[in-house]
Amino acid sequence: MWKGVLVFVLGLVSGLYTTFVLTILWNWFVVPAFHLSEISFWMTYGLVLVFNLFRDPGERTLADEQEQEALTTMLEACVPQDRKEYVKEQLESQAKSIWKLMGVSLFSQMVGNTIALGIGFVVHVFAA
Repeated sequence: MWKGVLVFVLGLVSGLYTTFVLTILWNWFVVPAFHLSEISFWMTYGLVLVFNLFRDPGERTLADEQEQEALTTMLEACVPQDRKEYVKEQLESQAKSIWKLMGVSLFSQMVGNTIALGIGFVVHVFAA
């Protein structure tokens, strides 16, 4: 449970940092290029939420759940009895590594945002 809470908090922090970077870059480049108004942090955050809803389908549907159960049942029937323990261990190992992958993904996003902000700053200084 704590891992889930930690991932949620880190995801929230990452989303807020992404919003910060987008707000700065928007105000540096889009505002002067298209003669638009500056955008606030919270307005940018709202737009990030909207775009994420379009990009991420969200929760799995009931049909997805039923399909997953059917596949699990079929695979269970196909695994020989003497290999079931090995398969169980491998699946548990993969389940543990998903947390590392999520952490690496969040970290990569933060690093990518920081690099974009740094490059944007350099371009902003040269453009001014």
